[in-house]
Amino acid sequence: MSFFDKIIEKIFHSQAEGERISFTEPIKRQAHHVRAYNEWRHSKRFQQMLAEILDAYMIKKQKGDNNLSVHLYESPQANGWAITCSKFDYSPEEYRNFFDYLKEKVLALNYFLQFSERRMTDKGDFVETLEKYYLKPHIPLQDFQQPFHQLYGNITIDYIVVDDTPSYIKFLSTVYNDRYYNKPLPFDELVAYLFDANKTF
Repeated sequence: MSFFDKIIEKIFHSQAEGERISFTEPIKRQAHHVRAYNEWRHSKRFQQMLAEILDAYMIKKQKGDNNLSVHLYESPQANGWAITCSKFDYSPEEYRNFFDYLKEKVLALNYFLQFSERRMTDKGDFVETLEKYYLKPHIPLQDFQQPFHQLYGNITIDYIVVDDTPSYIKFLSTVYNDRYYNKPLPFDELVAYLFDANKTF
């Protein structure tokens, strides 16, 4: 396994054995966080952040270089991307806002929030905090017939912080490839929507 394959394995796969979870709770933003988020959504920094991350994503997608700012994951069952926060110049609050923004954008696509979680794990030398949103397509009762419309699949969004320092943000779409579901919509279409600030919710 190459160095870059090891990085992808670490980001997109499960936690190691022997780790101790010390705290877990649903994500609930306080009023001042909501106000700060709404101000950020109308700021130039918001526009800059979307443009910079999308540009890094497109370079990685087209050239497949060894830039560690963006990581891609592609398989028949899942597609995703992740950003290494240290490779961009944004504050912990801005990364938290971006994480929440991704969730709000997906909700606007007829998804619902299955669950949210904030989990702190003692890794021995450091404490890792994981914030997670898990979203699924909304299927109206009258549409409960096969094949089901899975839209872009089930969406998982993770935000990892190590000792109060942002580490990475991961966005993963998991799809079904059996006869009970229609073919998922193109993942590249979803990425374009996420980073289009003009398509608001």
